[in-house]
Amino acid sequence: RYVAEVCLNVTLFGVSTVYLLLAAQMANAVFATLIPQVTSCQWTLIFAVVLMPATWFGGPKDFWGVSLVAALTTVLMCIVVILEVIKGHHGYPAPKYTTPTLKSFFLGFGAMLFTFGGAATFPTIQNDMSDKTKFPYSVVMAFIVLLFLYTPIAGVCYGFLGSDVDDNVLLEVKGSMVTFTQVLMLLHFLFVFNIVINPIMQSVEDILNIPNQFGWRRCVVRSSLLFIVLLTGLSIPQFGKILDLIGGSTVTILTFLLPPLCYILLLKSRTPDLPTYRSISTLEVVSLVGIMMIGLVGGSVSTWSALSEVFSPGSLNSTCFSHSEFFA
Repeated sequence: RYVAEVCLNVTLFGVSTVYLLLAAQMANAVFATLIPQVTSCQWTLIFAVVLMPATWFGGPKDFWGVSLVAALTTVLMCIVVILEVIKGHHGYPAPKYTTPTLKSFFLGFGAMLFTFGGAATFPTIQNDMSDKTKFPYSVVMAFIVLLFLYTPIAGVCYGFLGSDVDDNVLLEVKGSMVTFTQVLMLLHFLFVFNIVINPIMQSVEDILNIPNQFGWRRCVVRSSLLFIVLLTGLSIPQFGKILDLIGGSTVTILTFLLPPLCYILLLKSRTPDLPTYRSISTLEVVSLVGIMMIGLVGGSVSTWSALSEVFSPGSLNSTCFSHSEFFA
């Protein structure tokens, strides 16, 4: 339980930081011609201050409509990027496909697993549902939609742009529709940020025995957590590095290790209603153990690769605090 709680909170902390950095990057792209003197690092600080009052609200049930708007903007973004890349691919340089290395493969392993990080919010969402029995249907529908969004955009962008495609594919395409989509994605990240960071805040409030109601102690705790997220984002402004690190470590534990392990233990457990052990086939055990081994090996190497990227000599010189214009 404690391992799961720590991994959940660390995952959501990383996702919150990534969303804050992406919002700043989108703002910098959209308003570059209007206010070029404001950098991405400064946008990160601005958005943290703007979002602070919104974090003082209760739980996802208090702003459920935000997730709907965020989902629609994501769908539109994927459609626009795919169409623009296909339409303008003749103007791009010939794509280059570099040979994967062990390090690049496992960095990709962590990045792909990061897409499952949203599962960390499931307990909070299910707890707020009026009809909790419908939760499995919502999960299945969500992952089907994600499959149809992720697969085409990854395939098209890599196919036409090659290995040099930017971490943020919206920066690879131009046009009025792209700018409009960037504005929507900016709103998307700002809207979703509060949903993602909220479970961490609720967890900390439970530990500190803070009442589940609006008050000065809630405001102080949540503002302090947001400040820590801000410091992390300013220290590691390249969101891809945080994404790889979280995906290879805590998300791997939450998706590859803990679910099979908990499933096996639950089947072997005894309860007053079911005093005998429930059966589990040898083939199923072998399959689950195999999944756990893939996660253990892949996650360990991915985490090591991501840490080497975060603490490489060049990275230490690319923080927001090393830029003199950040303090201007």
